[in-house]
Amino acid sequence: MNPVVERTVMNDRTWSTLGLAERKKRLQERDRAAEEAISRRIEENSAYAHYFNKVTCQCSAGVVVVGGCVPTDRLKQVLWSLILSMDEVTDIYDPLDVVTALGLSSIRPR
Repeated sequence: MNPVVERTVMNDRTWSTLGLAERKKRLQERDRAAEEAISRRIEENSAYAHYFNKVTCQCSAGVVVVGGCVPTDRLKQVLWSLILSMDEVTDIYDPLDVVTALGLSSIRPR
């Protein structure tokens, strides 16, 4: 059997034997680990880390919610590529605002 398929089957068996409370606990731990990994990756990217200091990330079941603001659309794309390149992340929900130093912005009315 293919090692990846074998590992997936074992994970499915493990998950099927866990109780609901234990599953929730493991998912929450996985989400916290993903949030920490995202924060580390942003901080380690020294070229753009300064621009991402107003960005927040929360993870839930592999979906990352990115909030805050960045100065340009290009930096928003860089942030997306940093986050999506991680194995734990399946999708991004992005209410991230682009606010320039000139006062122009994409801030949506709330």
